[in-house]
Amino acid sequence: MVGDAVHGQEGPEIGSEEDSKNAKDDADFDGSLVDYKAKGHTVELVGKESVEGADTFKLKVTKKNGNIEYTTSTPRPTCS
Repeated sequence: MVGDAVHGQEGPEIGSEEDSKNAKDDADFDGSLVDYKAKGHTVELVGKESVEGADTFKLKVTKKNGNIEYTTSTPRPTCS
């Protein structure tokens, strides 16, 4: 981490293991669901939830590093 003179830091600081873990999560620009298996994540359907009037699936994403994230996804329309 670069020093921040405004906040009293004069030089670089070594981040914690938790900081490193969170930085890796933040660097996943595609999102946790894209190629989740290749990334080592697991996805579990938790239930259904209404978001702004739309029915969605509530998903629990357990990341390879142990972090857990909840997200929603709209069902794919079916063809008749």
